[in-house]
Amino acid sequence: MEPVAGSTIDCDLLIAGSGAGGLTAAITAHAAGAEVIVTEKEPLFGGTTAYSAGVIWIPCNHHQAGHDIADSPDAAMRYLESEVGNRLDRDKAAAFIVHGADMVRFIEANSHVRYTMQPGWADYHPDLPGGLGGGRSLLPEQFDGRRLGEGFRKLRAPIETMMILGGMTVGRDDLPHLLNMTRSLKSAWYVARIFARHGIDRLRFERGTRIANGNALIARMMLSLKETNTPVWLSSPVTELVIEDGKVVGARVSRDGESCEVRARRGVILACGGFPADAALKARLYPHVAAGKNHRSLPPPGNTGDGIRLGQSAGGRFDEDAHHPAAWTPVSLVPKGDGTVPFPHFVDRGKPGVIAVDRRGRRFTNEADSYHDFVPAMFE
Repeated sequence: MEPVAGSTIDCDLLIAGSGAGGLTAAITAHAAGAEVIVTEKEPLFGGTTAYSAGVIWIPCNHHQAGHDIADSPDAAMRYLESEVGNRLDRDKAAAFIVHGADMVRFIEANSHVRYTMQPGWADYHPDLPGGLGGGRSLLPEQFDGRRLGEGFRKLRAPIETMMILGGMTVGRDDLPHLLNMTRSLKSAWYVARIFARHGIDRLRFERGTRIANGNALIARMMLSLKETNTPVWLSSPVTELVIEDGKVVGARVSRDGESCEVRARRGVILACGGFPADAALKARLYPHVAAGKNHRSLPPPGNTGDGIRLGQSAGGRFDEDAHHPAAWTPVSLVPKGDGTVPFPHFVDRGKPGVIAVDRRGRRFTNEADSYHDFVPAMFE
């Protein structure tokens, strides 16, 4: 099903955005018998999720079974109360804790999505009341991108500096072998095989097809939608919601510079991502940007706050009362050609012997803290 300029297309549910949020909604709606259309503003699918680790934080998930993990809904609520403070919406938090584990079971039962529990991945602040030293973080399993066929070329690649050998993904399971390949025959054989696989991949594809993290999560979701013939329109931004009698009944979608109308009987879901590419919103909400300080956003350039503006057009309110209006991480700019490419410091800064200092040589934080804590320390 492809949009035609000036035409009207009917469906049950229209979803704007092809990140994990939008594709999860599409898989869920299709499983419930709905006719779904997914639109994506960019020529590639995956959104910011395709750049990310793809990890979700789900208390009391079923993957904890068989491990010595003392989790409970009450403990999860205490932890959220400690983290969020008086900004916590207790009703939403309770719904998340109750239904999050059900969501994981559902998505694994109704799609190709598979997670593994990380018993050693602690909550960001495990010493807070209700915090745990591991078990709530779920990592997507690796995936063979060749299963997407030619659709693999439309999957947004990870950030360039997070790959090696010109497009090879390094997953969490690979790191121990890469670090031990000169000391272990098993690791040497493992590394030889994945390097050989990458070399073969490059004969056909622009990058390796052995993918992990958020890239693997999106690929698994897209394969699921492909098998159900759920249409995903690329380069097709939602430009306007269609509102009749105070109710959203569809949207106008741009396709090749032309517009078509999609009528959605059950509603429109805005899963368009955030606003890291909206200069005005960043200047309003990021004090360091307003003060003229350096800032480099990692998400895709299409994240310009479209969903916010569309929601406001239907009477939605943009709540600016957030402790932090972004998911921060420290970034270096690596020289390349005539410019630079960003490198996010997720792991390396926390290794033994690393210290972080300001321009005057003064250490300013615990380097092993969460990136959510590290960047505010940079601001200070």
